[in-house]
Amino acid sequence: MLAGEPTIMGLVDEIKKGNILLPMIQRPFVWLSDEERITKLFDSVIKKFPIGIILLYQKPQGDPSEIFARKFLDRIDEDTKFEEYDVIVKEEQILVLDGHQRLQSLYLGVIDGPFYGKHLYHNILFFKKERDVSDVSFKFFKSDKKAIYDEKDDSLYLRFAYVIDIAKKIAGVSPHKKEKEKEQIIKKLKELIEPEKSFSEDEYRYFYNYISETVSNSLFFRHDPHIFKYELIKEKNFDDDVLEIFVRFNQGGLPLTKSDLIFSTLKLQWKEGGAKFEDLAEETGIDKDLLLKTLIVVSDLPA
Repeated sequence: MLAGEPTIMGLVDEIKKGNILLPMIQRPFVWLSDEERITKLFDSVIKKFPIGIILLYQKPQGDPSEIFARKFLDRIDEDTKFEEYDVIVKEEQILVLDGHQRLQSLYLGVIDGPFYGKHLYHNILFFKKERDVSDVSFKFFKSDKKAIYDEKDDSLYLRFAYVIDIAKKIAGVSPHKKEKEKEQIIKKLKELIEPEKSFSEDEYRYFYNYISETVSNSLFFRHDPHIFKYELIKEKNFDDDVLEIFVRFNQGGLPLTKSDLIFSTLKLQWKEGGAKFEDLAEETGIDKDLLLKTLIVVSDLPA
């Protein structure tokens, strides 16, 4: 479970183990067709731009609430299902109250999960020349290549899962073995890149130093509360307190409408309601907002 101030890799590891879940009150993954938003999120991590707060809840011992949740997705495609909340949350398991879109995106990119058949790549030559602050060092490619060289832009895109793997190796090297391990890691870089393009020994040392300084020392491996923060709520009863915390926290932003919040409440009491509403909205062509308002009127329930 989480200890201290977790890194992104720490959160990803807990997600992979199934210790961090998504409760039914969450919306589906709405960054479905927004590659730019996802690549900018990764770019912000590398550039040490603030990426906001992650709000988590840990179900305490003795809480009798029956909470349904689902695991994070390890791929996104046309057949992805979002309403399969088939996990009953156990004591001390962790739920995401805010940060779903960011965590799902970060998880996919780190584990190399396909996004409509595409994979995330990082330009490891990005900072070697002057660029506009809005330029992004990440890109999705529908390719099985480990490295892609863009001659026009002099960019070398390395599949990000391999970048993470190398950064992890660098971060784990003991000081007295640093030089010996460095040569082995440079050899690994050559194996990844050489099928695409040849580089000089100096350039490979640049790649090694770049990954060491920029990725191994980034939020993926080192926590920095100034640009990434998480809050873990404990000792609160889910039914009594956490839903209200979720509603108040999300009322501060525009993306969640009142209908989204009502819908989240509804799904807690009616497990199949989410899927039924989606099906009904699709069959009738009536948007979910109007369906919810109609339900409130005909059921004579207070808003």
